[in-house]
Amino acid sequence: MERFDGRSRVVVGAKNVFSRRSAITWILGINVAVFVVLRLVGAAGLLSGHEEWVGACVNSLGLPETFSGLASCPWTVLSYMFVQYEPMHLIFNLLWFALFGSFLQGSAGERGLTAVYLGGGFCGAALFFLYGVATGFAGADGGLIGASAAVMAVVLAATVVEPERRIDLFLIGRVRIKWVAPVMIAISLVGFTGGYPGSNAAHLGGAIAGIVAGLRLRTLAVSRRRRSAGGVADGVTESDEAYLDRLLDRVRVSGFEALSPSERTELFNLSKRLRRRGGRQ
Repeated sequence: MERFDGRSRVVVGAKNVFSRRSAITWILGINVAVFVVLRLVGAAGLLSGHEEWVGACVNSLGLPETFSGLASCPWTVLSYMFVQYEPMHLIFNLLWFALFGSFLQGSAGERGLTAVYLGGGFCGAALFFLYGVATGFAGADGGLIGASAAVMAVVLAATVVEPERRIDLFLIGRVRIKWVAPVMIAISLVGFTGGYPGSNAAHLGGAIAGIVAGLRLRTLAVSRRRRSAGGVADGVTESDEAYLDRLLDRVRVSGFEALSPSERTELFNLSKRLRRRGGRQ
């Protein structure tokens, strides 16, 4: 591991967050690639007189509206959360994911971000089906596509973990993300579902997953801080090393100023104990 000192405040931000191996890059890339392929299929079908091609492709990737449909194509419980066909739908989802995903990846790591994204998508699918069972809409409203439920989970998780983090918004200025997330959710529910209750149920599932994940991450962070405060002076535990890695990731992504005063103190204390132990250079 690299040594940390005051000169390590340089923001490597976008270069790190959007590196080729980054979870954000992979998730964004898959969404964009699926969109491009579907658009090319649509164009080819239009030119050849087979407009049904794109519909067949979307249906093969989208989440069916019935359990029997899911049984015949179980992969759609995963694939649907990477499928967008309308450009604005794609842009809206990926912009919010890139912004809040960078925050969450800095605090929870790449695995944490991926788990929240997938967990939000799975919970969205579950609420979509539960709504269908409760209301009997199956067969009338069609299936489900889009990353909205997964993105909703990422947005809510990042907000719960760091509600006081500030971001710069065009024409508005610096705003705490705890005020941005509710607006984003309202826009998502009203602007891109057309009032479709099945999609709204999926978004609700993603939001619930994000809140639960965020609370879990906060609990783990508090636990680590307590262990760090009461730790042995001559060394650090394996969990402390993981916590130090996450703090350093946040510094690389957002700069030293992104850490709270207590986190800055913990960062220096952990680094000092590590150097004293001689375990990392």
